[in-house]
Amino acid sequence: MQVVERGGIEVREVPEHLLRQFIRGSFDEELINKLDLEKLTDPPSFAELLLLVRREEARRTEKRLRLEKKKEARVHSMTVSKESEAANVKMMEELQARVAKLEAKGQVCAPSTASRPEVKTKVERKERRGKKSIFCFKCGEDGHVANGCEKTANAELVQKKLLQKTLNSEGTPR
Repeated sequence: MQVVERGGIEVREVPEHLLRQFIRGSFDEELINKLDLEKLTDPPSFAELLLLVRREEARRTEKRLRLEKKKEARVHSMTVSKESEAANVKMMEELQARVAKLEAKGQVCAPSTASRPEVKTKVERKERRGKKSIFCFKCGEDGHVANGCEKTANAELVQKKLLQKTLNSEGTPR
């Protein structure tokens, strides 16, 4: 303000000179560029400049804290997954030791596949059921239906299959 009192600059030129002085004294080029301070044609008052700078600093601080929080969360999740993996390995080792003890005592026998019925996959069951359970009411052959059949009609075979299907559904052995 002494410069104004001594007549060095006019009062209306103060914001412009303060802005230039701030830009020259700032070591933070990113801040200057982010706020476009060098391109301002109408310089802000000192209070406005201070507000702009503080907002940008607050935005940067929030961003840095968010990044640190994400990094901590990643590190924590990696630590937790390593800990749970170690716990799973320990549990597996304990279970293997218990099984070994039981086998040594003769209390555990190996699973037998001979006593189990043959297990068919869903696709195998569907294929078996689908191909054998449908037959053509025109020609009497398995695996297709009458609306797409181009073969000659065979009423005798159709009646035989219908009779067989009726007997099977009533519980008579095949």
